[in-house]
Amino acid sequence: MFLLRFDDVTMAYGDQPLLDNASFQVESGERLCLLGRNGTGKSTLLRLASGQALPDSGQVRTGTHVRVAMLHQDLPSPDDLRVHELVAGGLEGVGSLLSEWHSLTRSMTGTAVDPAALQRLEQVQQALEAQDGWALQNRIEKVLSHLQLDPDARMGSLSGGWRRRAELARALVVQPDLLLLDEPTNH
Repeated sequence: MFLLRFDDVTMAYGDQPLLDNASFQVESGERLCLLGRNGTGKSTLLRLASGQALPDSGQVRTGTHVRVAMLHQDLPSPDDLRVHELVAGGLEGVGSLLSEWHSLTRSMTGTAVDPAALQRLEQVQQALEAQDGWALQNRIEKVLSHLQLDPDARMGSLSGGWRRRAELARALVVQPDLLLLDEPTNH
């Protein structure tokens, strides 16, 4: 079964063709490396493969139920997000609940507990139980531990290499069938 398939894909910027009726297929278990000079379309090909860009002509398809994750070449600007929030954000839907749960539990370490926050924590926990959120929280903790990331560190305080590692954790937590790495060792 294929993970990714390009059928007669053409893509150009202006009069510069990047892909001209390209056709290929990526099978489960394959590992590929794309090499080329700057500006030859490597990142564009990866954006096409991830569905973040559309070809001028032809068709890009993924296999049935294939999860694709991509680590972009350029890191987003550092911000005030905590590492846990960034990584949980990779999990659609339940990720925001996990981030809220993490934030609420962290805020309740003091002596005075806000009753409204306690009530919200109970609501979030019930929603997580209904969506198998604890298994996903365990997955987040496992990935963060494996990559030696502090879940409470602010992204803005991390170096480029550590931010890259946090972005990798975000990609890995979804357990992708196809992981696209655009210059993963740049930092």
